[in-house]
Amino acid sequence: MIVFSSKIIKLNLGQNTPIQYFNLSSYYNSKNNLMIDVSQLMPSNELLSKTECLNDLESQEFDNLYANEIMSIDSKFQAFISIINFVYSYPNGIAIVLIEESPFRDAIKESLIKFIQCRYGYPCYSIEDENDIDYILNECRSSDFNGIDSVFNLTDDFMRYMERFQNGYQNE
Repeated sequence: MIVFSSKIIKLNLGQNTPIQYFNLSSYYNSKNNLMIDVSQLMPSNELLSKTECLNDLESQEFDNLYANEIMSIDSKFQAFISIINFVYSYPNGIAIVLIEESPFRDAIKESLIKFIQCRYGYPCYSIEDENDIDYILNECRSSDFNGIDSVFNLTDDFMRYMERFQNGYQNE
């Protein structure tokens, strides 16, 4: 399960539920072993310069440009796949992507959620507190990558990741 939150959610789910925090854009320190820095996923200044106001960030055009940027820039792709790999490797796990709250970042979060759901058929949720996660765990939990296209996309993306980064190669 992938959830987006503006704060660290304290969960006590037992040892059968691995939890990994990914810091997209929060004030929390990513320097410790508890959090993986994925700030490279934030849209580039070049992409943002194409959007003149927040409404542009909520457009299908922005979603398409942002998805293309994630897939075409190696550092963004690597950060993106680190989240996808976690939920693939730990089907009962919870990836918590931390992103600070603001209208600008909410639009980015929504775009990422749509991209993950469209590309992999994988459910993502935006949560505010522990009660939201309880509801999701009890009512909505699904850890499947749904659909034949989703499985092909996942396979292709993992193959690309392994080809580019398996031996430490990174092409910026």
